[in-house]
Amino acid sequence: ILPMPFHTLEDLIDSYIYGSAIVVGYFLAHVYGAATPGQFEPALEISRNLAIGLQLTNFLRDVKEDQRRGRLYLPLDMIRAAGANPDDFDDPGNRQKILGVVRELADIADGYYEKSNEQLAAFAPDCRVAIKACIEVYRKLNERIATSTDCIARRESVPAREKWNALPASKYWRLPWAMIRG
Repeated sequence: ILPMPFHTLEDLIDSYIYGSAIVVGYFLAHVYGAATPGQFEPALEISRNLAIGLQLTNFLRDVKEDQRRGRLYLPLDMIRAAGANPDDFDDPGNRQKILGVVRELADIADGYYEKSNEQLAAFAPDCRVAIKACIEVYRKLNERIATSTDCIARRESVPAREKWNALPASKYWRLPWAMIRG
């Protein structure tokens, strides 16, 4: 299977993110459940928004690695609008233009996180902590990418301590001992 370019953000969402992340979000909405039966549709919408945000952030984190492997998940129309060449991430001038596209997509991803966070009450109460922690950790990663001066050449990550801080202390005991040991 050969990688294919995505011409627009909508194309990327419909042709790739739907099958890779949105359907997983829909599945998890069924697992987590809605706060009330009437809130299941909003829970599905949150799942869709969160899936798009998560997948965009993953793409942005891995831009250079994906490019090295012959994959490009940045929409071509955004690359062209920035005056960038999608085939050369090593040229410093072009890399700055690609970085502008990365920052624009990070801003779009953050909008999806914001929408998800605003409607979190649609999910069953016992699941909200996990979903909120996911949103918080990925927003931190997204922010690191957006503010990085070299995220194309260097993969950004969120330190373990910041990930732990996304969970309330009352939930730490639920984490498996194997994770704690490292």
